Amino acid sequence: MRLFIGLALPSDVREGLVILAARAAGKQPGRFVPSALYHLTLAYLGERGCAAIETLCLMLARVSSQQATFRVTIDHLASFGFGSHGLLYASVAPSSALTALAANVRAQLDSLSEVYASETFVPHITLARKVPLPLASFDEFAPLGCTMNALTLYNSTREGGALQYLPLYQAKFQLPEE
Repeated sequence: MRLFIGLALPSDVREGLVILAARAAGKQPGRFVPSALYHLTLAYLGERGCAAIETLCLMLARVSSQQATFRVTIDHLASFGFGSHGLLYASVAPSSALTALAANVRAQLDSLSEVYASETFVPHITLARKVPLPLASFDEFAPLGCTMNALTLYNSTREGGALQYLPLYQAKFQLPEE
């Protein structure tokens, strides 16, 4: 199983991102991601066997028991990459709570000797892949805000040729919003 730890987005935010992606698709070629796949990744774990799931779920429960809900704001579109292999994403405004949560998740993975992709954490929601760069210019949009309230362990799989992110476990944050 290909696993990652992330934050699910509420349906109203996904709907807002669908509108942004549709506007972008009118200006920018690329392989646009279905809205069911929109999420915020905190740590990409890669291939794991079934035996790892229990340990990861216990770790997520531990982190979530000490985590307060918090708000994030999606405030602009940007890109990663080079040439014709860019990634168009919705950027999340700087959030000390989100950065601290990502650091805590990664520290817990380190303490368990769990390997994960250790690139610098850049909070974003992927809207399209294989986007030629540089990007077209995009109109500004009203920021999209939401409350994050749970960690999710996902399995990235293909069913009928379509990519799916299946939630295997969700741990609700136990502390009230700060």
